[in-house]
Amino acid sequence: MERLRTQAVHTDFSRDNILVDGAEKKIVGILDFGDLVRAPLANDLAIAAYQLWDLADPLESAAAIVAGYHEVDELLESEVALLYDLMLMRIVSRIIISEWRADRFPENRDYILRNRSQAWTEFDFLREVSRDHVTERMMQACATGKP
Repeated sequence: MERLRTQAVHTDFSRDNILVDGAEKKIVGILDFGDLVRAPLANDLAIAAYQLWDLADPLESAAAIVAGYHEVDELLESEVALLYDLMLMRIVSRIIISEWRADRFPENRDYILRNRSQAWTEFDFLREVSRDHVTERMMQACATGKP
């Protein structure tokens, strides 16, 4: 990890924090910079890839995000190779932190746990596919520019 390229990363790209022009189908703004840190740029990509995916075909939408990023800022093979693990770690962190926060703030439990079911669905999906399969799809997206 320490050899990866770093930059300021948002760490919370989600449907709630990205403004999209529906007609143009492009991102026009980003909100909520409260979790901004310096970290490997692959972290932001992994967070966006899992949080913005379409659950009907998660790998296709994740690959589209990776291909789009790669088109603007060419990803290193080592960065793409870590995406599966980074996505899985983020989902696990999201589940654990949400549960901890819900216990700590029971008055906000429903709000804090509002995405728990989706997080477990994402976790189960990633555990059912292999790291090699996900990495191959992301590498292919970088090579072809298509999911």
